[in-house]
Amino acid sequence: MPTAWDETKVIDGTPGEFITTARRTGNDWFVGTITNNNARTIKLSFSFLPKGKKYIAHIYSDDESVNTNTHVKVETKNVDASTVLDVKLMESGGEAIWLEPAK
Repeated sequence: MPTAWDETKVIDGTPGEFITTARRTGNDWFVGTITNNNARTIKLSFSFLPKGKKYIAHIYSDDESVNTNTHVKVETKNVDASTVLDVKLMESGGEAIWLEPAK
């Protein structure tokens, strides 16, 4: 995880409820979403990405059904500026996404 950022955008949120923030370093984006004590499903739009560019999304999300100590589900999806994902957040949970340009 980088410690210096070239760009930061607040994508969505409501104070005290949840927030989604995207940060860019070089050509990679890092998106984080956290929620309060309430589980919720949000729509995450990737419209902040440059149009015409494709990315590989490495998604790390809370999932109690995953049989590991961390209960973190890891999946990969192709996304672009037109992609909208349903993000299911557990109580006091979150999701992290690393976006790298597709080759």
